Amino acid sequence: MRKYLMMIVSVVAALLLVACQPEVKGYEYDFSQDNREPTKIVVWVDDDEGFMMKEMIEEFNLIHPNIIVEWAHMGAVDAINQLQMSGPSGNGADVFQFPHDQLARALRHDLLLSLPDRVVESLRERINPTALQVATACYDSKKAEQGQNPFDCETGKESVFAVPIAVESVALFYNKDLIDEPAKTWDELLEKGYEYLEETGNFYFNTNWNDSYFINFILSAHGYIPFGETMKDPDNVGLNSQEVINALKWLRDNIVPYYGSGSNAGAIQEKADSSFEEGTTPYIITGPWRIATYMSKGLNVGVTTIPSMNIDGKEVMPKPFMGAQMLGVYKESKKVEAALTFIEFWNSDKGLEIQFKHKGRIPALKEEYMKNIPGVKDDELVQGIIEQLQYTIPMPTIAEVDHYWEPVRIMINDVWSGGLTPEEAAQKAENGYNQRRNLTQGK
Repeated sequence: MRKYLMMIVSVVAALLLVACQPEVKGYEYDFSQDNREPTKIVVWVDDDEGFMMKEMIEEFNLIHPNIIVEWAHMGAVDAINQLQMSGPSGNGADVFQFPHDQLARALRHDLLLSLPDRVVESLRERINPTALQVATACYDSKKAEQGQNPFDCETGKESVFAVPIAVESVALFYNKDLIDEPAKTWDELLEKGYEYLEETGNFYFNTNWNDSYFINFILSAHGYIPFGETMKDPDNVGLNSQEVINALKWLRDNIVPYYGSGSNAGAIQEKADSSFEEGTTPYIITGPWRIATYMSKGLNVGVTTIPSMNIDGKEVMPKPFMGAQMLGVYKESKKVEAALTFIEFWNSDKGLEIQFKHKGRIPALKEEYMKNIPGVKDDELVQGIIEQLQYTIPMPTIAEVDHYWEPVRIMINDVWSGGLTPEEAAQKAENGYNQRRNLTQGK
C-alpha cells in the first residue's frame, strides 16, 4: 500500500512541477542550459512584411536562447518620435532603427546610449570608417543636465552612438534598354542630353534638384565641405564661400539652361521618378532605396558613379553624402546588455547576410569583410553603389545640420529661377543658416 501511495505522490509532484514552469508566448526556453531567467527586449525595426526579423530572431536565439526578442514594425523615420512619447512610460523600445540624418535629433532628446568601448572596438575593426563617422557625434549629457549646450564638447569627447547596419548614397542609375555605355563625364552627359531632348522631347537625365541632400555632389565637386574640414564646426557652415559660389555658377551655366530658362527646380524634380520609371528618361541620380521599385516594374537598370566634372581643366569626381541606417540602444533601457548583444549579432556576418537577403541593403562593412556576405559580390546594382561609395563624404552629425538643409534648398532655387546671382544666393543661405541657428541657441 505504501509503495502505491508513494507512486501516486510522485506523479502528482511531477504534474505540479510541469504546471508551475513559466509560459512564454512564442518562445521555448531550455532550462537545462543555465539557471537564468530569460530576458525580454523590445526591438523596433522597419520591416513591414516581417520575413527578415523572423529569420533574424530565429538565428539569434540559436546562440542566445535566454534573450526573448519582441519586435514591432516601425518606420525608421518614425522611431524617434514614438520613442519620445513611449519611452518615459516604459513602453518604448530597447533597440530601434533610425536613419543617419536623425542622429543629432535623437541626441538632442537624449535617447541614445553611448556604446561601450568593447562594442566600439569591434565596430572599428569591421565598419567602413566613413559609415562609422556618420554614427559618431559630440554630446555631453552632463552639460544638458546643467542647462548648457550638450553639443559644445571638448576635443576627444566624441562617442559612437549607433551601429551602422547599412550604407547608402545617391549614384547614377541608367536604363540599359536606352543606354549601351553610361556617360563618364558631365560634358558627355550634357552633349547627348541636348540631342536626346531635341529628338524625343524628353529629358535625358534628372534628379531631385529641389533636395539639398541630392545636389551635394555639385557642391563637393567644387571643393565645398560643410562645417569645415572636420565637419564639426557649427561656426563655419561655409555657405558664403568661393567654393559654393563656383558650384552655383556651374549649376546656372550647365544645368539650368538644359531644363529651360524660367523652369522651376521643384517642378522638374516632380517628374524625375515617374519619367525614369516610364522609360522616357534614360538617367536618374537617386539611391538604392529605389531599386526594389525598379525591379518590380521590370526595368533593365544599371548603376555607376556620378560622372566627373571638368573644373579648371581637371576632371573631378563629385562626392555625394554617404548616409546609413543605424541601430541604437535606448538610453533608459533596463536591458542594456541584452540589447547590445542583439545589435552585435546584427552586425555579425550572419546578421548582415539575413539583412541583405531580405532587404538588399548594403552592409556598412570594410571591403575585406564584404566578401563574407553571400550575394553582395554577385549583385551588379549593389556593386555600382559600392563603387560610388568610394567617392562620398559623410553626412554631418553635429546638431546644427538641422539648420543647413532649408537654406541650401532655397539657395539652389534662387539661382535656378534667376532671382539672385550666385554671390547673392550664397550670402542669403549663410544668413539663413545663422538665423535658424540663433533661434535655437540654448534650447
